[in-house]
Amino acid sequence: MPNFSRTQILIFIIAILLLVNIAMVVSFGMKQPQPKENERPRRANPIASTLKEKIGFSDEQMQKIEQLKKQHRETMHTLFEDIKNAKIAFYKNVNKAEIADSTLERLSNNIGRKQQAIDLQAFRNFREIRSLCTPEQLPAYDSLMPGVIQNMWFPDKHRDMNRRKDSSNEKNNH
Repeated sequence: MPNFSRTQILIFIIAILLLVNIAMVVSFGMKQPQPKENERPRRANPIASTLKEKIGFSDEQMQKIEQLKKQHRETMHTLFEDIKNAKIAFYKNVNKAEIADSTLERLSNNIGRKQQAIDLQAFRNFREIRSLCTPEQLPAYDSLMPGVIQNMWFPDKHRDMNRRKDSSNEKNNH
């Protein structure tokens, strides 16, 4: 049996550990991040896919949608920053011993105006999209979009949880 020196054994162990570490880094680097259990996976753009698949928007219409989306996103980003700053200014007063009701009302009304601007911009955006529809596409747009918009603003987060409860209750009842 060959007689290995202590140095050779340590070099061998280090080489094995190095290979294992490289394999782990490659393994973790190649995995796609999985959505958390309580998160629903988001489609790239549910409105665009609805317009294309269910309403039948042409490629030309979809190009116009992309332009509108970029403009809308920039405007909405600014509006959301504005409302964030208005809320920060409002809640900054929590630690004050005394603050006039008129000041709180003025600050909260400012938040309301910012939210109003957000809703008006979203409404205008959907009206602009509607204006791109052909007369044949309008009935489909008018029937589908209210549900899409409602789901966009108010997704039913409890829907999946209720399904799980129902299925677990079925198991317990049988």
